[in-house]
Amino acid sequence: MELLYSWLTANDAMSMSSSVVLVVTSFFTSMMTATLGIGGGVLLLAVMAGTMPVSALIPVHGLVQLGSNGNRALMMARHIDWSMLKYFSLGAIVGAFLLWFSCRWLLYNLRLPHLFYFWCGGVNPKHKK
Repeated sequence: MELLYSWLTANDAMSMSSSVVLVVTSFFTSMMTATLGIGGGVLLLAVMAGTMPVSALIPVHGLVQLGSNGNRALMMARHIDWSMLKYFSLGAIVGAFLLWFSCRWLLYNLRLPHLFYFWCGGVNPKHKK
């Protein structure tokens, strides 16, 4: 039981009441997205912004969304058009590489601000040769 408590409160970084609010909100916003198709993630992000540190907001929200969408995909697996998945995956991989290379090019050739450092997968402009 103590392990569950430390896990839910992130080793006392948050109160138990905040953790319960986030779990319940996550459940209801996931139901909202499943039924309406939109809006749950943004609503959850707004609630999370008021209950947790800003530095942890996006990573935690990403994990929650990954779990929620993964669970929904597992429940609806028999309705997935698997023949289209290979085309979608191929396009996603090609698109990700094109974005990565274009960000690197913009960062190195146009000397854009270091904000792009995070968008380009850790390309550090100070180490340009």
